[in-house]
Amino acid sequence: TAAQSLRSPATLDGSRLATSAGADPIGKPGPTQLEGPQTPAVTVEKTAPAEIQVGKPATFEIRVRNTGQIDAEQVVVTDQVPVGTQFVDATPQASRAADGGLLWQVGTLKPGEESLISLQLMPQSEGEIGSVAKVSFAAQASVRTICTKPQLIVEHTAPAKVLIGESVRFNIRISNPGTGAATGVLLEEDVPAGLVHPAGAELEYEIGTLEPGETRELTLTLKADKAGIVENALLVRGDANLIAEHQVQLEVIAPRLQVAVDGPRKRYLERQATYNILVSNPGTAPATNVDLVAFLPKGLTFVEANNQGQYDAQQHAVYWSLEQLPAGESGTVQLTTVPVETGEHKIRVEGKADLELAETFEQLVLVESLAELYFDVADSADPIEVGSETVYQVRVINQGSKTATNVQIGALLPAGLEPVDGEGPSRAVVQGQQVIFEPLARLAPKAEVLFKIKARGMDAGDQRIQVQVASDERETPVAKEEITRVYQDR
Repeated sequence: TAAQSLRSPATLDGSRLATSAGADPIGKPGPTQLEGPQTPAVTVEKTAPAEIQVGKPATFEIRVRNTGQIDAEQVVVTDQVPVGTQFVDATPQASRAADGGLLWQVGTLKPGEESLISLQLMPQSEGEIGSVAKVSFAAQASVRTICTKPQLIVEHTAPAKVLIGESVRFNIRISNPGTGAATGVLLEEDVPAGLVHPAGAELEYEIGTLEPGETRELTLTLKADKAGIVENALLVRGDANLIAEHQVQLEVIAPRLQVAVDGPRKRYLERQATYNILVSNPGTAPATNVDLVAFLPKGLTFVEANNQGQYDAQQHAVYWSLEQLPAGESGTVQLTTVPVETGEHKIRVEGKADLELAETFEQLVLVESLAELYFDVADSADPIEVGSETVYQVRVINQGSKTATNVQIGALLPAGLEPVDGEGPSRAVVQGQQVIFEPLARLAPKAEVLFKIKARGMDAGDQRIQVQVASDERETPVAKEEITRVYQDR
């Protein structure tokens, strides 16, 4: 005889769970009595007569007992017809197993309950006769728990605009509106372009656990360092693949300075030049404490400046100050100078303001000397009688800053006047109705010369003389006229 105790664990499938009669629906907790350790125990014992004889029926018995504390379910007993015998009958009736053996569906055995199976066999050959009976069963165990669902929400706020160089304060709110604790919560910040943090561009802050309904409030301070639209994103992570994100947008505003000079790029000595000095703010914020300075080259002397411009003789510079220049606006000041040296000169303008704003602009001015001849014509006697003489005085002055060269003087007399001769710093030649002086080689700046033309009145009436002056610097002659009345005494 033999006895066995077998235990078979229940098997779970994600979509299907086998249950026995009386169990709760699939995937639901079972009765409370199935909670905790479940210890069914089944014994199987097979008995046979001590001796059997060929041709004489013999009875074999299989006794199955539940010796445990809970139901043994789905009890199945299998056996084989012993070799050397022929199966006659069984109580209860047996069915054939897949391997050809005998099978009994016992069902459920309650604690202490027993099932007896009787087999009638006909021995057919002598020798040792027997077989092995097997029993299998199932046990049930139940458990129940509460499943919760944590959640994460992150929100943050920031000012709509912030001035470059200033701190940006982000107010952060992290909450768990779920039903379970959120664990391993971590806040992440990738600092966007336009903002900086002393710790670098990738920031992390460990929050830990957020209980259901709990909220944490934090503050993050960054510094604005580049003008433009900035989008800041916060990411919060937690265990069980929890993740939440939030973005805010702000504008970093900044002033800018631009300076320029508008004025003559070419000037003659001792001719005043007025320059407009422009300063503008094309930025997005007001520029404060704006200082504007124009540094003059030694070849230009300061005359005056408007808008309370202050001239510093030691620096040879003019200074202006402006408390504030709003974004998108510009202003202009004027500076008047006199060139005193020929050559190429440079006016340098510098603009400075708060936030270390600085801008420079340079303009070259070419200063040249100029020979500028001025002359006038006057007759010494007017009117004159026919046959009498008058002298025309031609006074020539070089009002420029450059020596005039090859100065040429000529006079054309009308038919009613007869040219007599000429006198001056160069020799005169009378040709018909013309008096022409040989060219004067040089006439220094501010120098003056006098030419005289003597003429005799020939016909009564208003007689018009034309004098022309030319030089290498002014090839096209300049003409002036003088009228003398000639009368006939009757």
